[in-house]
Amino acid sequence: MCVTFCHRRGVLYWNHETCSFEFCPLVIEEPGRCISCRYRQPEGDICTLTRALLPETGGCCHWNVDLMTDLQPVTPEMLAPLGITGPEPPKRSWIAWLPV
Repeated sequence: MCVTFCHRRGVLYWNHETCSFEFCPLVIEEPGRCISCRYRQPEGDICTLTRALLPETGGCCHWNVDLMTDLQPVTPEMLAPLGITGPEPPKRSWIAWLPV
């Protein structure tokens, strides 16, 4: 079980759970095809973004997504999909910085 950063929505999620509409409204979109994705490794059936094996059919929600490369503030909204709640956040608009 690992926490992963979603580059499309800017949130953290448990990567061992299958996405559902309750978690992500993007699951109803037609997925992009891995064969035309820039993250598909030329040799082998592996995604360079997730390091996971490519699905046998279809595609995924991060097809050709633009990556967030700057430090991202970790906010309560970003933690919400994990079901993690903590103390009241400080008066600043961030809790910590997450390198992605």
